[in-house]
Amino acid sequence: MPRMRCSCISWSRWFLRGLAFACFGALVTSTARADDREVVVPETTVRSAPVDVAPEIARLHAGDRVRGDDQVQGPWRRVALPNGRYGFVRDADTQHSTIPVSSPANEPRADQSAPAPASSASGQAAPVLVQRQESSESQAGPHLLGVMFELLPVGTLATTSSAGSSASFDSVFAVGVAPFLDGALSPYFTLGLSPQVIFRVKGDGSTNESAKEIDLRARLTARAPLSSRVRAFGRVSPAYSIILIPSPPSTNGNTIASPANPQGFLVGVSVGVEVAVLPNLVVVTDVGYQTGFQSSSDGDLHTSYLHLGAGFAIGL
Repeated sequence: MPRMRCSCISWSRWFLRGLAFACFGALVTSTARADDREVVVPETTVRSAPVDVAPEIARLHAGDRVRGDDQVQGPWRRVALPNGRYGFVRDADTQHSTIPVSSPANEPRADQSAPAPASSASGQAAPVLVQRQESSESQAGPHLLGVMFELLPVGTLATTSSAGSSASFDSVFAVGVAPFLDGALSPYFTLGLSPQVIFRVKGDGSTNESAKEIDLRARLTARAPLSSRVRAFGRVSPAYSIILIPSPPSTNGNTIASPANPQGFLVGVSVGVEVAVLPNLVVVTDVGYQTGFQSSSDGDLHTSYLHLGAGFAIGL
């Protein structure tokens, strides 16, 4: 019995020593991975990902101090916010701080309505981890307002008369314009509206006056960052489409009744990239395809187009 008791005591000592070394190693590792930073520019933006077009989640001001990673990710450095979230700031906007920063877990949640920090006895403002926390809407991502200019070099017009005869034609080179407004659902998804007008809707070789197509489109967009300034996206755009058929010219002074305007469901898909050229300005390019199922009492006129688009957007 005494020998067994000594053995148990010996094993207990070794276990406690091992546990102490493990805790010490974890503490050293955690400390080595943290770097206290101080903001050296008048204002810098904290984003949810290391890209310029990522959603803004907070802002820091000159003199603010945060705890960040000791390793950078390109031009970005990850920092910890008071509410426990992490964000990314431009590393050039910060420098190493010799004054230690308290752990964000021990800090109270930032309050936008809180008064400005009181000055210390030395006359300098007391350090803060973050000037203010953005609203949940900003955390979801920026809203975008912009316009796309589109070339539609390839398309098909399919007609079916009320008598049942049908024909299909290649379309002429058409052009379009589409303003858009995207509301952020999350950092990676937006839901928006984008009415589109297509000019020169007619068959190749036709001498008739061109029709116009108006597509009242909704759109759901999914985005993914490719680099610090570039995001790829995929989009699906269901729409209600109306084709405005021009009235035929009168003959011998007699007015000919205007034909009915075909209308119906349309769906489009596209992929593209967004490039941030300025902090609040994005250049957009895409390629896509759309097909419509328009009909009227006079017959059907279905349109299908391949499009190439370019445009720009600003963050709201």
